[in-house]
Amino acid sequence: MKRLNISALRALSPTLALFMFAMILANIASRMESPMLSLYLRNLGASVEQVGLFFTVGMFAPLLLQVFGGWISDSLGYLRTIAIGSLIGLVGSLWLPFVPSWEWALVAIIAASISGALISPTFRAFIAEHTSEDNRGKVYGMFDSVFGVVNILGPSLGGFLADRLGFRGMLIVAAGLYATATFIRVSMSRLARAAAQEPKGHLNLRQLKANLVQMIGLATAGTLITWILVFDGLQDFSFRLSDQFYPIYLKDLYGYSPTNVGSLYTIMGLTAALFNTLGGWLSDRYGERWGLVGGLGIFAVATLLFLGGGAFPLQALVWGLFGLGQALYSPAFNALISKVAPRHLRGLAFGLLSTTLGLFSLPAPYLGGLMWEVLSPQWPFVINALMLLITLPIIWLTVRPQRIQQEQARAVTLLKEQA
Repeated sequence: MKRLNISALRALSPTLALFMFAMILANIASRMESPMLSLYLRNLGASVEQVGLFFTVGMFAPLLLQVFGGWISDSLGYLRTIAIGSLIGLVGSLWLPFVPSWEWALVAIIAASISGALISPTFRAFIAEHTSEDNRGKVYGMFDSVFGVVNILGPSLGGFLADRLGFRGMLIVAAGLYATATFIRVSMSRLARAAAQEPKGHLNLRQLKANLVQMIGLATAGTLITWILVFDGLQDFSFRLSDQFYPIYLKDLYGYSPTNVGSLYTIMGLTAALFNTLGGWLSDRYGERWGLVGGLGIFAVATLLFLGGGAFPLQALVWGLFGLGQALYSPAFNALISKVAPRHLRGLAFGLLSTTLGLFSLPAPYLGGLMWEVLSPQWPFVINALMLLITLPIIWLTVRPQRIQQEQARAVTLLKEQA
């Protein structure tokens, strides 16, 4: 651990430190908004079913772009792609506080989704490119811990400001933070290109076609990537059934204020920050499947406990378990993808996985809202937990060390063919 920390400090040049600061600002703004968005929509007159429909419709636009986001980052460079994504996200962030109705908020959520489609695979691919295989899980965990400040400050600040300034006032503050981050990102991208620190790549449609053929071949050939699509698709669908309804459940059934809702999300972020590096270490030491199974198993138990009542100590425990589950699952999953995807396809791989999962999970938010209205508010959460439990034996049987080694050999062969 000490050696990892020293190497991380050496890697933090002034340029990288400033870029990380911009990432933190942007994600604090995002985490201020996201736990409060469902409540904001309700405040604008949306029913629970309409909230689910809102998030389902909002998933349409970025689906294809998630594949192209990885390709764009592979082609144009990481800093440039993140700058483009930030400018698109800024449009939505500036629009959201002033929408006249919940339907108009779709413009903002679509812009935010497109921005995330460009930035998310880019950032993860960048980490994979600049870490060794032996330490990759720990490095993913370390970066998640650094950005844990986002999940600690963002929700609490968002809830606090929503109670005192109203939802629109809180969103204006978030937009200011995001605008600052965007200015830094764009400036640094321009400086990096001027200094030739990043290649001035171009979008090559022929190369995209060739890369897509390789990735789709890997995803449909019964390889480990196929099974990753299966189990991650199941967990993604299950989470989207209930994810946007936690704040509404806390407010409508347990009587929580926005400040209290934000506090629970902060507890989750704090726990994840404390255990992310440990989760990465466990992934490197004992294999990725331990982190995957442990993380999703904890999520399933915590989801059922969530329905046990509104007492704050119980909910604090539940959201702490959510954070622990995230700390185990996320570094293991990122390390697994970076191992089995060929290096020249990593950005595309992260994007293709996101798109495939998005297509599979597209109806989930609406179905969750429909379950809430037609059956009972508890149903989306119960189905979520059951689906997570179904994924556990699938992961344990498919994500085996021998299978990972075979996939790595396949990736090396593809890389040689590409060269």
